[in-house]
Amino acid sequence: MYHINQLLDYHANHTPNKEYLYTSSKALTYQDLYERVNALAFSFNLLGVTKGDRVALYLRNKPEFLYTWLALNRIGAIMVPVNTSLLKKEVSFILNDSEVVGLVGEEDVIKDVLDPAVSECQSIRFTITTGVSINGWISMDSLLFKTGRVVYEIPDENDLAAILYTSGTTGNPKGVMCPHRYYFYLANSTVEAVKFTETDRLLTYLPLFHMNAQILTVTASLISGSSIVLLDRFQPNLFWQEVDKYKATVFYYLGSILPSLLKLPVSGEEKHNTLRLAVGAQADPKKIEEYENRWSLEMIELFGMTEGAGTINRVGNRKIGSCGKTFENHEIMIVDDSGSPQLPLESGEIIFTGPSLTLGYWNNTEETKKAYRNGWMYSGDIGYMDADGYLFFLDRKKDIIRRNGENISSAEIEQVLLTHPEIMEVAATPILDDHCGEEIKVFIVTKPGLHLQPEKIIEWCESIMAKYKIPRYIEFRESLPKTATQKIQKSLLKNENNDFLLNTWDRRNKITE
Repeated sequence: MYHINQLLDYHANHTPNKEYLYTSSKALTYQDLYERVNALAFSFNLLGVTKGDRVALYLRNKPEFLYTWLALNRIGAIMVPVNTSLLKKEVSFILNDSEVVGLVGEEDVIKDVLDPAVSECQSIRFTITTGVSINGWISMDSLLFKTGRVVYEIPDENDLAAILYTSGTTGNPKGVMCPHRYYFYLANSTVEAVKFTETDRLLTYLPLFHMNAQILTVTASLISGSSIVLLDRFQPNLFWQEVDKYKATVFYYLGSILPSLLKLPVSGEEKHNTLRLAVGAQADPKKIEEYENRWSLEMIELFGMTEGAGTINRVGNRKIGSCGKTFENHEIMIVDDSGSPQLPLESGEIIFTGPSLTLGYWNNTEETKKAYRNGWMYSGDIGYMDADGYLFFLDRKKDIIRRNGENISSAEIEQVLLTHPEIMEVAATPILDDHCGEEIKVFIVTKPGLHLQPEKIIEWCESIMAKYKIPRYIEFRESLPKTATQKIQKSLLKNENNDFLLNTWDRRNKITE
């Protein structure tokens, strides 16, 4: 395997002047990136950072994230990226839990988020900002042109490269311990599956603080020699202009990105776009062919999680509706509640193992023992595999709604409701019920300007859905809370109000005010 800095060094030596990184404000060559990474690594040495030290990154999608990540790994230190939507209390937990020695952060959140969090973390020795030096914060610009001998650490493949904190549904987030091999084996499998080459330009809006962009965009591009287009925010009305500007050949998606693009009128940039692939998850399988025909590209669906492994469809060899086959050199299995393997087409929990398997949760032995068992990671996701080895994702185990003894997939309810011509977004959640165990509530966002009667939704459900799957409760919203990767945050919906039925239509009792 190759470490990420070995890949950068190779390209800087062989194609130093090739433009590798495009952002809205600049383009950087391999040589540019190499020089900035080395300068920052030297600066970290001067600040006393050594192998095994942890440094937090509160950074959006920008070159400084790459400089910091690669500089830390170059000297054997560990990256701890922080979700940039988190506020003071949440940031403080991560800084203290991981015992970071330093923090690299955005200038505009120093006062309200970062300084208050840093004041509660005794392990921090230095802070660096992407802006100007202020109140003890060192400007990164002042560190990017220092020169000197860098103590280059070539780590063991099992040494920690990063701690990636997952957004837990209850309690504090868990820090997934990611070794260096994790990055290479997942990215290399992706490159082989989708056939990236040095002529590709990979465009992503997905945040660098998540594994998706770190592995599928950055590490995969360094393995394949592709260039990357790193943008900070998805704006549907600008998407095709940006594809045209950067001549992107691949883009990554999650969540509501695809439906929002489909609603746009066809522009000249869209009609003559340069894309050949869209890679991601959560696309409505009923619309995949429509996406492909309209945009003249191939959709590649996959399945993965921060803890490692996963599945991916191969270019030219896929099944629509599936998440593909397991990554190369990995194993996936479907098991029942006792851990026994299921037969093809039988649903159960998805578990996996392989060279990308992470090392457990930082400072959390109890949760590690629950999830990592006998060399396998128990994902908490429900799915099934067909006889050809293709994985079909059904739902999160905790999102299964158990109503009158029947297991109901919230994802299935959502997919059915999303085919309604007047519904734009939907989230299905359980409500405790004395008679049924759990009842079904759906949060619905209608398409702009439309007013949909709940009775009409129920009538529509009755025509296409088994009776026991039909929601009892409906609440209309103008929008639904989402993560930075556009996943609906059901945990926030569940915990917003003490009265879960407030402003909710009940098909038995009409509406609760």
